[in-house]
Amino acid sequence: MLNDIKKNVLVFPKLLMYLGFLLLPFLFLKLYKNLTISDIFFTFSFIFLSLIIIPVNMKYYFHSIGINNIFLFPICLMGIGFLFSLPNSFFPIESLTAFSQVIFIFCIVYPLLTLLIETPDMVNKCMTLLAISTSIIAIAILMFSIFGIDLSAGLLLLEKGWGGHRFSFGGLEPNVAGRIVLQIIPIFCSFIFLIRLKWVKIIYFIIILMSLYVVITTGSRSCLLALLCGIILFPNFLKKAKPTISLVKVYCFMGLLATIVGFYFIKKIEFTDLIERYTTIFSIKSSYSSLQRMNLIDQAIEYIVKHPFIGAGFENFYLLTDEKINVHNPILAIWAENGMIAMIGFFLIYLNIIVICIRSWQNNFFGDILLMGMTIMAIVMVVGDMFMANSYKRILWVPSLLFIHYYNLLKDKNFKIKDLILT
Repeated sequence: MLNDIKKNVLVFPKLLMYLGFLLLPFLFLKLYKNLTISDIFFTFSFIFLSLIIIPVNMKYYFHSIGINNIFLFPICLMGIGFLFSLPNSFFPIESLTAFSQVIFIFCIVYPLLTLLIETPDMVNKCMTLLAISTSIIAIAILMFSIFGIDLSAGLLLLEKGWGGHRFSFGGLEPNVAGRIVLQIIPIFCSFIFLIRLKWVKIIYFIIILMSLYVVITTGSRSCLLALLCGIILFPNFLKKAKPTISLVKVYCFMGLLATIVGFYFIKKIEFTDLIERYTTIFSIKSSYSSLQRMNLIDQAIEYIVKHPFIGAGFENFYLLTDEKINVHNPILAIWAENGMIAMIGFFLIYLNIIVICIRSWQNNFFGDILLMGMTIMAIVMVVGDMFMANSYKRILWVPSLLFIHYYNLLKDKNFKIKDLILT
């Protein structure tokens, strides 16, 4: 479709979208409440692209943002549950703000990606920009945690605390900071096997080391579990994408990473509190925060049993808990806040991502290593989300939505090639 439009007309929407990806990790750069600078770039890119496409082919435009949007039906279900539950909300404005973020992700950003990105090269650029900006954050956290130096001069709002040797940035919980950095690790691992220049490979290897260090220093157990999931999947997925790759080299690469990072943490006495925190994964009763989370789950289930169809209002259930903290599971949180219909819609969103991940694996990732890395990234996102209090942060969803679109691009390309061969 965009082939019918002059390329120079699309330069501005593309530039705005690229800037949106570049600034995506900087959630603290806000213009108003939860409205970030990245959101502004994505929004204006969508508006300008709409103004360009609608006069040319209105039918194609609405078909793309409507029927072709696989998230439209789940979002409609969420919307029904949201509206039924809104009267119960203690703070309706807060509920509206929260739901508007969901609409923004799936009804603006995702259609923007499907309309504007038409080549694998554009996907590569988007992921590269995201990886660069996130690696800058990782470097800043690393320098701050090791040397106490804030390279950002306060801009990144680097912090240490949360009852131990844990680090974060931008006023975010360490769990969120860890997941932001974690999602670029499989991307850089993919880049290493895509790039031939050895000096570039070395740079990527160093960035992966720094990212692993940062993920561990956030002290997030959910991040550690998601990381372990990615580690298990990576060699098997890589071999499936590129059967000619030697698994011995892959295991050596991963072993070297684990040895360097593990040796550093074992030698550092101040990280003993982190190690003790991670050991509580295997002993819930020894961790206050784990017991608290289990208690929150019990409270959520108890509320859901009493109010299965109408919830407490989006982003309002935490006000009904004893701890005034939301339950750390998005499915239970959505159900308690917006009722069963909204929960089904939200579950379908995760199911869509999981199904595409399975199809990507079944198709051997079309032999594309970047798609393989993005598949792991999406799986890690879903795994990590299951331990989060809320799950509509753009930085965690947008890369996975890009993965879905990239899969569809490669799928259509491969089917076209098969058709040409058959004819």
